[in-house]
Amino acid sequence: MRTRRFQRFAVDLPVTLVQFWEETPVAKARGRCHVLAEGGLGATVAHDLYIGEVVRLEVPRLAAVYASVRDVRGHRYGFQFLCMDDHQRRAIHRYCDALAAESEEKPQARN
Repeated sequence: MRTRRFQRFAVDLPVTLVQFWEETPVAKARGRCHVLAEGGLGATVAHDLYIGEVVRLEVPRLAAVYASVRDVRGHRYGFQFLCMDDHQRRAIHRYCDALAAESEEKPQARN
């Protein structure tokens, strides 16, 4: 059984993705972040991306971060955060801590 390094949280946040290419203009796309963890996020973006591509992700209430595309399923993408500084890491950690506290406060469903 594989365990994850970071806990994942279901969210619904807007995300702006910025692509940087050497010979073409900067491309921006908007989408929705649906999963967040301290190491990355999952989002739906109506834009073609490729495994290994590096983009900047801008999510409200979080610092903008660079990320690598790690998973592609249609227009659902998994991103791994890259090269975060202390400010970015703390902002994401605080937000995930708040999500964890919020999920602990919700009553557990009984079977």
